[in-house]
Amino acid sequence: MPEMWTEFFLPAAAIALVGAILVLLCKYFITRGLARNTRRQRVVRMVVRSMIVVLVLCGVLGLLRFEAYRDWTYMCKNTASCRGHRVWFFGRETGHWYEESPIETFMRAKHPDELEHRWTSGDPGQILYFRRDYNCAHVLPDYVAGLTDEEKRQLYHVFASGDRKRIQAKVREIFDLYFEKRKRSD
Repeated sequence: MPEMWTEFFLPAAAIALVGAILVLLCKYFITRGLARNTRRQRVVRMVVRSMIVVLVLCGVLGLLRFEAYRDWTYMCKNTASCRGHRVWFFGRETGHWYEESPIETFMRAKHPDELEHRWTSGDPGQILYFRRDYNCAHVLPDYVAGLTDEEKRQLYHVFASGDRKRIQAKVREIFDLYFEKRKRSD
């Protein structure tokens, strides 16, 4: 599931009004000098009718919601790294980004053979680690900076274990320390 949907609404009344004016202008200027030529009149009628059909379709689509793009965000359950991209309605992906967590940076440098990713999207119990309510750019780096190499490795293994109770206890501990530190600094 995406973290965020972005929808655009097409202004149906404006499209219909502009379209009606264009149809009338086209009919007036195109048919003005062609009154005697019935073949040309048929072509003009066909063009005008086609424009009316297109305008009606635009009006109907304008009344419906139109999703222009979706932003997809993923989080690694093992490292708390984040990545994402944007998918447009016509299928193109743009805006790829990657935010490496301090845990991943450490594991990549010191224990690359143990580093594994488990990307998730839309699992609130796991993504709430550091992402939605608190920006992981503030909480996790501060906590990890004060750890020894062995403690950083143990933190990675707690997250990689998949044991929900251990993970929640560790996250609670991290946030308790973070808020305690903030209280002392205020």
